[in-house]
Amino acid sequence: MNEPEENREIEKKKFLRFDPEKRRKIFKRTRAALYILALLIVLALFMGGDSGLIKLIGYKRYEKTLQNQLALEELRNDSLQQVLHSLKSDSTYLERMIREKSKMVKDDERIYLFHSQEKGKNE
Repeated sequence: MNEPEENREIEKKKFLRFDPEKRRKIFKRTRAALYILALLIVLALFMGGDSGLIKLIGYKRYEKTLQNQLALEELRNDSLQQVLHSLKSDSTYLERMIREKSKMVKDDERIYLFHSQEKGKNE
């Protein structure tokens, strides 16, 4: 070997003091640690934050709750629409509702009042 090549070899040995097997193990461990770190960062971004999986699940539950409330309100609306239609088109229904709400009776009607028994008075 000539002198520049020997100097280069000596410099390499001084710079990299580990034998090749140790270097491979260190690089493998470093690479594995970097992969794990990258995976943890991706998981943290995926799971957390404003658009993370946890928020997404919460939003899906909230959406389902709102859909259930909407369905109940639509049923209530349909019921009220039927009552409104009956009030507009059926005079006997209208008369009955007026009498029930304002507690009025016809001349030939009788009202029977039933008092509920309270607990303890049955003894």
